[in-house]
Amino acid sequence: MNPIRRLTAGILLPVIIAALAAAGPAAGAQTDSKYVFGSKPERGWTQVSPTNLYSAETGYGFEPGADVVSPDGGNYIASDKPFYFSAKVPEGNYKVTALFGDGTNKSVVTVKAELRRLMLEQVPVAPRRKVSRSFIVNIRTPSISESNHVHLKPREQAGEIWAWDEKLTLEFNGAHPSLRSLEIEPAK
Repeated sequence: MNPIRRLTAGILLPVIIAALAAAGPAAGAQTDSKYVFGSKPERGWTQVSPTNLYSAETGYGFEPGADVVSPDGGNYIASDKPFYFSAKVPEGNYKVTALFGDGTNKSVVTVKAELRRLMLEQVPVAPRRKVSRSFIVNIRTPSISESNHVHLKPREQAGEIWAWDEKLTLEFNGAHPSLRSLEIEPAK
């Protein structure tokens, strides 16, 4: 082998191996998350009640101020006000599948992700019906490496931090938004 080629291979191979090793745990941390709202969770799904506020320990929950109810102990949550739900996920792209529907009322649901990114607009849901919609959302953090990061502006550090934190935050808005389940999975 040519000495220059051997030197290049000797330098690049350890760099490539180190990069793959560093990417391994992050890629492995991306697991599917399935949330069901109401009283009857299926196997493999996490039950979320209206009182589950987000915490770092659980890694999921409603953001403070959510005024959601589960009418009659039903299999959905609903509100007459916008509400936010967050799930802790590593940086990357995710496919989110939401199942909407109320047991007795009609809904029109708009979904925004990560601080005003419109994902679904005015999805109509008839009473006693279910509607499923999916979308792809990108999650990012300011961290580039252990020593480098994106320099956030003061407004991004205060009022826009949801666009840069370690969780996926979804806003459910519209006329009587209702939610039955959420499935979050890495998008390839």
